[in-house]
Amino acid sequence: MNGMKEQLESLSDLTINFGQGGTTIVNILLAFIMFGVALGIKLDTFKDVFKSIGVSGENIKIGLGSYVECTLPIFDGLKESY
Repeated sequence: MNGMKEQLESLSDLTINFGQGGTTIVNILLAFIMFGVALGIKLDTFKDVFKSIGVSGENIKIGLGSYVECTLPIFDGLKESY
C-alpha cells in the first residue's frame, strides 16, 4: 500500500503539454463524458442532495428573490445607458 502512495505522489509532478489540436480533442472527450454523467442524473437526485444538506423550498425562494432583487437594478441601469 505504501508503494501506491509514492506512485500517486510522483504523479503530482507530471506535466502534460498539449498542442491546440490535443486540447480540442480533450475538451470534446470531456464534454461527452460530462453529458453521459448528466444523463444518469434524475430530478430525485437533486431533491435528495438538497434534503441531505438541509435546503428547504423556503430557502430557495428567499435566495431567488434576493438574486432578482439585487440584479434587476443592474439591468435597469444598463437599459437606461442605451
